[in-house]
Amino acid sequence: MSLKHIVVSILFVFFSIYIAFLNPHESTFHLTQNQTFKLPTVILLLAAVFTGVMISVAILWTFNLKNSFSRWKIDLQKSRVEKKHSRLEGFYKKAKNLFLCGRLDKASTVLDKVLNA
Repeated sequence: MSLKHIVVSILFVFFSIYIAFLNPHESTFHLTQNQTFKLPTVILLLAAVFTGVMISVAILWTFNLKNSFSRWKIDLQKSRVEKKHSRLEGFYKKAKNLFLCGRLDKASTVLDKVLNA
């Protein structure tokens, strides 16, 4: 946690304490027609901030999840291409070695595999 976040959190706590001393009375929160809560104003303020933070985090995680699937797909495609290139490079080296050894028939079949891929 950076110093900036710590300072902002401390300022928010002091602001909440200040609001608590200015508003000692309770506020009524109606959840439904029959269900009401009488809570201090500071608790309602903290609950509203906490709810906002949780919604923001949920939205952020949703977008990061979408981006992670995109990155995963791109990485999978790159790994397939790299695997294919390494396999073809192995065939090419094998064909080159066979050619240098004088086994031209086997070298040509291996080179055909490289060219057809």
